Amino acid sequence: MDLPALFVTGLDERGQFAFKPWCPPSVGDFATPIDLARIITAFRSWVRSNTSPSFQPITEQGAVSEQGLGRLLLLAYQASFYTDEGRYTRARIFVPDVDRKAHPVVINHVFNPPKPLSRARMISQLAPTLVADDAALVVEETGGELACIGISLLDTEDASRPLLGMPRGWTGAAGGLRAQILAPGEVRVSEGRAEYTLQANRILAYSWVTSAAEVDRWIEELTQELTARCTAQDKEWNARRLIVPGADVRVLWSHVLREAVRLRHGGAFVVVPDPAHVSIKLKYPIEPLALGDELVKLWLALARTHRLLGDGLSADALERTRVRRHQLWSAAASTGHLSAHDGCVVLDRKMTVHGFGGTIEPAPATSSARTYADSRTKAPLAEDELLSRFGHRHRSAFQLCKAVPHALAFVISQDGDLPVFSSDDQHVYCDENLSP
Repeated sequence: MDLPALFVTGLDERGQFAFKPWCPPSVGDFATPIDLARIITAFRSWVRSNTSPSFQPITEQGAVSEQGLGRLLLLAYQASFYTDEGRYTRARIFVPDVDRKAHPVVINHVFNPPKPLSRARMISQLAPTLVADDAALVVEETGGELACIGISLLDTEDASRPLLGMPRGWTGAAGGLRAQILAPGEVRVSEGRAEYTLQANRILAYSWVTSAAEVDRWIEELTQELTARCTAQDKEWNARRLIVPGADVRVLWSHVLREAVRLRHGGAFVVVPDPAHVSIKLKYPIEPLALGDELVKLWLALARTHRLLGDGLSADALERTRVRRHQLWSAAASTGHLSAHDGCVVLDRKMTVHGFGGTIEPAPATSSARTYADSRTKAPLAEDELLSRFGHRHRSAFQLCKAVPHALAFVISQDGDLPVFSSDDQHVYCDENLSP
């Protein structure tokens, strides 16, 4: 089976963009994870041989050998068939770039020590923690062996959402190799601009949806219309060329499609000149929601903001503040995702995360004299009556607080209930009907 050519972006000797075609190796009719690894290896070899003063490819490379890449993709493929409470594994795996200085990676949760990645089951067990679009298991190869060194949200610079701008994807935020488990037997790998998917033992190479000629024409027409509307309202709205309208329109529509695809529920979008004159019966008609109008408002707001801030230090300071705020959000969000793994996430009272997947060991009956009491009145309450309403997880949290003074245990139920168990030197408490 022959795969389509890939046009690789590079820079010529003048620093201008240039393009060269790369033809991936053909694969058999029954493809395997090893074929995925072979394609990426061939791409790396082509990049090395075609790098010269007249053409500098703009690409990345994960710090993993050909053998390590083959093992990694095989483990990902095997993990795709594992289930957790009836749900198949979906996960993202990231190998940092060979040039860590050019593509630094901030890891929110570093395993100490690293976890050897020798079994597919580990990927399946950690997969529930990878909720966000940029969440990934970070893997390194040392001495020929693979290890998971941590879990992180990779877009630490918030590159996917610049200040008052449209999201442009997180993939440029951290260079390296990415492997994604999409469904049973479906694994996608990407490095640089080379992206290939193993699906039903066939290798698929996807193109951007906007590369379709008619889609591109629609996007270009819409871009011209929206920019003309902006100019009619503010002739200097993009005098500094800070906004790239065509890119924003493409990303806006890609974002709509990406969210629909991620649901894996099926569906369709129809774009027509005049819906009133098309034979489509709408079961749930709604008031028109003009995404183009929203984009115009955003562009004009961005232009006004830059005029107010200027190009001085105030704009830089605001941007640094925004990135710092996002880094805090990133760490908090990824910590919350850790609770998807069986067991508990462990922090200290300084809000430092120490680990997750913890199992609370039963405490001896004589380990504490603390008694169950009302948290407000300190009046004694019946411990047996409380515990009879709860399952094992809640009872373990209660026993932990009974054994350890000044402990807190937040237990999140599948139905959204959030009781909190706590203790002081004399008592253990339970507060219910809480919301985060």
